[in-house]
Order: sequence, then C-alpha cells, then structure tokens
Amino acid sequence: MLLRLLTSTFIFLVLTCGISCKRQVQAWDPLFHIHPDELAALVDSDSEANDIFQKIKNLADEALKAAPTPVDTIFYEGLIDADPRRILTKECLLDATRAENLAWAYLVARNIEYADKAREIIMAWSRKHVPLGNPISEKELIPMITAYGLLISNFNDEERSEVDFWLEKMAILQMLGEKKNNWQAKRLWLVGFIGFILEEQEFIDFMKAGYVKYVDQAFYADGKTNDFIQRDAFHYHCSGLWPLIELAVVSDRNGIDLAGYKNPDGGSLKQCIDFMVPYTNGEKEHEEFVDSKVKFDRIRAEAGETEYARKIFDGNRAAKVYEYYSYFDDSYLPLAFQIKKLDVARFSTWKTVINHVLVKQGSKREKEEYPHPEHNPSSRKMLSGDWVPEHTHDIDFMKLPRVPVEHSVVSDVRDEGGSHVNQHNYLAFYQGRFWVMWSDGPGIQRTDPKNHRNRVPGHDRAGQLVSFAYSKDGISWSEPADLTGPPAGGFGWIARGFWIREGKLLALATHFNAPDYRGEGLALYAFELETGDTLNWKSRGILYDNAMNNFPPKLLPSGEWMMTRRDSVGDVHILTGGITSFQDWRSVPLAEYNDSSLAAEEPYWWLLPDNNLVGLFRDNHKSGFLYRSFSTDFGLTWTTPVRTNFPDATSKFHGLRLSDGRYVLVSNPNPQKRDPLAISISDDGLVFNRMIYLVGGRHVDYPHVMEHEDYLYIAFAGAKQTVEILKVKISDL
Repeated sequence: MLLRLLTSTFIFLVLTCGISCKRQVQAWDPLFHIHPDELAALVDSDSEANDIFQKIKNLADEALKAAPTPVDTIFYEGLIDADPRRILTKECLLDATRAENLAWAYLVARNIEYADKAREIIMAWSRKHVPLGNPISEKELIPMITAYGLLISNFNDEERSEVDFWLEKMAILQMLGEKKNNWQAKRLWLVGFIGFILEEQEFIDFMKAGYVKYVDQAFYADGKTNDFIQRDAFHYHCSGLWPLIELAVVSDRNGIDLAGYKNPDGGSLKQCIDFMVPYTNGEKEHEEFVDSKVKFDRIRAEAGETEYARKIFDGNRAAKVYEYYSYFDDSYLPLAFQIKKLDVARFSTWKTVINHVLVKQGSKREKEEYPHPEHNPSSRKMLSGDWVPEHTHDIDFMKLPRVPVEHSVVSDVRDEGGSHVNQHNYLAFYQGRFWVMWSDGPGIQRTDPKNHRNRVPGHDRAGQLVSFAYSKDGISWSEPADLTGPPAGGFGWIARGFWIREGKLLALATHFNAPDYRGEGLALYAFELETGDTLNWKSRGILYDNAMNNFPPKLLPSGEWMMTRRDSVGDVHILTGGITSFQDWRSVPLAEYNDSSLAAEEPYWWLLPDNNLVGLFRDNHKSGFLYRSFSTDFGLTWTTPVRTNFPDATSKFHGLRLSDGRYVLVSNPNPQKRDPLAISISDDGLVFNRMIYLVGGRHVDYPHVMEHEDYLYIAFAGAKQTVEILKVKISDL
C-alpha cells in the first residue's frame, strides 16, 4: 500500500505542483497553534523568559551570517563521533537548529530577516537532501521541520510545494519501518509532525495507531522501557521519551490525547517518567550500560565517547524529559532545576517557556471543554458540531440526515390487541448464523384493541418467556421458538443478551418477581445452546444472584469479562470476572438508584482507545439527558456520574466501537418521546459529532447493535410488540 502511495504521490506532485497548492495555510502554525503575541508578552514581562529568549535571538543573529549547508545524505546513525562523515554531517546539521532559532526569534521579535533566512535554509535542504527512512539520522531534522511549521505562512505556493514533497517522501519512507525501541519513537515523531503540518490524515492515523502499539509493546507497568532493558541505561530510556512527549504535546494542541494512554498492563508515558524520579532525586543510583546487549554501546565507550561509558546516571537527560513534560505536569520542574543546579523560579529552557504559554493559552480540547477520564471527567460535552444548537433538546430529530437501510421483521404481535408483548432484543453471530432473542410475554391492554398497533401494552408480567430465532443473512428469520421455558409461578423471564464464552453460545436471562424487577427472587441465569438434529437451550443455572444485567459481558484488556448489574432495589454495580467459571464474579457498587441527582437505569459501558472506560446511564428522573462516568482502573472505581448534553427520551440505548475505530450509539434522542431511533457517530468514544435518523414515525425502542463484516445489524422493538432488524452499511455512516 505504501509503495503504491509513494508512486502515486510522486506522479501527483509532479503533475499538480504538490499538495500544498490545494490546502489552505492558516495564519497560525499547524503544530503548536501558539499565539506569538502571548509569547512576546511573556518575554517582555518575565526576566527569566527574557534571558532565555535573548540567547535564542543571539543564535538567530549568528545564523543570519551563515550560508546554508545542505547535504544529500545524512551520515549519523551507526557511526562513532570520530568518524569524519559524522563530523561533517553534524556541522551541516547545525542548519536545523539555526532554522528553529530563527523561527522563534521571528515570532517574538517580528524581524522579517529571521523568517527569510529560515526559509532560505529550509528551501536549500528540501532541494538537496534525499530522505532514506532512517529515523535516527532524519530526526536531526526535527528542528527544521518545526521551523517550517512555525513559518509556513511565510512560504509561497511554489515553495510549499517543494518542501511538502520533500517532507511527504520523508514520512512515507519512515512508515515502511518498525521497531520496538527509540527508533520507533523517533519514526512516529517525524511522521506525526509532518502529518500535522501537511494536514495529511493518513500520516496522523499512522502516528496515532503507532503510538498505541509502541506503548503496548515497549512500556512496562513498573515504568521501564524496552530501551532501558536492552541498553541498561537511562540514556536511551530518555532518548525514547523525548520524541513521544513532544509528539503528545503537538497532538494535544490538535485535539488528540496521546499522553493519557495506558496499555493493558498499566504502562504509560507518565509511568516511565516517574520511574526515573528516585534515580534523579538522590534516593537511588544506577550505573549505566553495565549489562547493555548492544555491541555498538561498547564500541562507542572504547572510542572515548564518555556518555556511553559505565558511570552513575547523573540525571541530566532526565531533566530534559521533565522540561518537555511540563506542558502536562510542571511539578517535575523543580527536580529539573535541581539536577541542572539552576537558581530559577519557573523557566530553565525555551521549551519550558513555550509550554507555559501553551498551557495558559489552553489546548484545543480544553477550549471546547472536552471530556477526559482523568483531566476533565466532569465535562458535560457529549454532542458537538456546527449543526448542534446550544440547547440540544431543540434539535429537529425528524429532519436528521438519513442513510439507506434494509428492514426485516422477526416477530410481530401487533394484531393481538395489546395482549402480547415483544421487547428487550439482543443479537449475536455464532457458527455462521445470526441469532436474536427477546422477552416474549403477556401484555395488558391500555386502549381499544383495534388501536393497539402503536400503543405500548402493559408489560413485564408474570409468565413472560424468552424467545429466539436465527438467520443465515440477518434478514430472513426462522419462526420464533422458546428459549427459557416457563418461569416459576408469579415470576417472569427477561432477555439479557448472548455471551460467546470459550467457544460456546450462552443466552442470559433474568428471573424476576413480576410485575417489577425489584424485590426478592431476582437472579441472572445462563442457558447454553446445544446443537444437533434440533436446537435446544440447556439451563446452566444461576450466573449471579440478585442481579439483572443490562447487556452481556464484554472483555477487558486485562482478560477479564465485565458487565453492569442492577440489584433488587435498583442500585447499579459492576461485575468483573467470568474467567475461571461463568459464575465467578466480583461486584463493585457504582450508583444508587435513589440518588437525588440521578436515578441510574439501564447502564452501559465501553472501552476507550486509551484503555479507560466510559459508563453511560439513562436517567429515570427524566432529565432528558444521558449521564456519563469514567473509570481509569478497569471498573474498580468510577467518577461521579455527570449529566451530559446528549439528549435522551429516558430510554434504553446501545453502542459499540467499530472495527474502523469509530464509535456508534443507537438511542432515542428525542426527549419528548421514543421516536425516532437514531444512530450517533463519534471518532473517540467521548464526543459524538453526527446523528442519523434510522426509523421512526411510531414508537420504537430497545435497540441492540452488532457489527458483522461491512454492516451494522440493529434489533429494536416497535411499540414493544415487534422484533425488527435494520441492516446498515458502515461506509454510509
């Protein structure tokens, strides 16, 4: 794919003068989105910031006198410092830092000579240097790439075309490689920076996926990294963190949270930083490179390169890490000042000055009051977009955009005059068949039987069964059949979903004391499908006593299963376990039903890309909005549920994460009635920016959605008297 992309990109750029001819260049930089006036104001008002800037300006003044020294090949990686090729290359690479110093000097002092000189350097390199895909060598160009991002509005279309072509080729070649050490961190650094500058989504997506994969593979729960383990040195531990921190800062400026990601074992950027603290504050010592497994480390040490020699780690490289990370947490800065023996109050490097301005300025996510499991769990934002009114209840739900749907009916009892109920629909795909189950029981007439087709009967009565049907295509279904058998006297069964565990299909159903779910006798049961000449469901007994789940268990990254539980008084709990036995669960309280602010009902949860959890709740106090809570420890503890701005009809909802990474939520968003049923789409599982009409013009509710191949299959009930299926093409969403 990348080879095709490289070829097509070359042809495209040659024929059309580059991608920059088509993209609009903003007045601000696409990396940091920094406000130069705020930066200049800090330099003018703060003596520490001014002292640091004067050093930058002096270097920029020196750079004005130097001619660019571009090279076609960077000789850097794999060479000792004494190698003549590396010596010459390092001298030429001074152009990179010159360009960045010139860029910052221009943004603060507004002297056009600085911008012109930086442009001259960047153009010279773009015309001569040939990218080869080596991240260790080409990461030396990051300061120059940064300068281009800061000054991009100072380049004309033709110049941008040349530079963009150079950078695009560099990024594409970087995307061809992969490692599990600092090489990969620097590779992602390059691709990410270039992606944001070029506004190239494919590069950004590669960087995001690569970041997650790298943290999963190279970071450990105790804070160690693959680099530390392989090299036995904080030297390389830090070398792999700088690029990721800088990448996380720029990503945050562009609305993407990388810094908060934790892998399934608990490893994270912050964990790796905290690992260094006792070795930099004097509590512990570490002798560097003693057990390094890399031969080149010994070669460098023997060549007299002291930074690779066996010696006690002095913390200087860690100080740089702390300074870089000050954008996210400036509490490490005093330790950085201590390591560097600086008598300063706030700023030690230009990076700390920039970070201070960016934090004060506020990130894109913060400005939008964007939710975050750790940093902003109390945010109400869950629905956003130019089409969303200030008061989301004012949305015209009947005029939502629509997509093609294929529709089928599994069961229909609307002609029985309200005496029969079908509701609580759940889907699964197992052994080449689609399966659907639902609550199937007696109804109580609430109006003239002739007028009951779109009027909900009284429901959840004693004698209710669970029925099922199956299909090869999800559209044509078998006749309904009994799944649970009759309940005990005065009780009913309520469908609770399919669970595929250890290759077996289990159907879950709660036995309840009709006509309510409250009171003694509430218990969740499991039934196992037995295939043969006939299809039978065998009871496996109680899965959990005093429990009614909302949806079946889902896997956590830890390997445990998790689902929500409502007890006999309506309080909500989290059940985790299900590994050693389908009956092995731990229960943790989540929300009380009689809470004055929220009557939590029919809870649901999903996993975010950073392995944190989102919990959503219907509010039976009829606020007309969904509530949201977060967990950062796989469901052990949860933040206080907060009312979001996502409208809701006080109705059951369901959602999932698609294989393409997006999230969908199927719900009744109209707070006035359960009409229509809509599907909302989110890129990150936190905020939804699209809402699409699915079906309506009548009472429709209780959805369950599943993905199979290229389609979504959505089960729902019509006036609690039908089981219906919608088939929606995912590419239409």
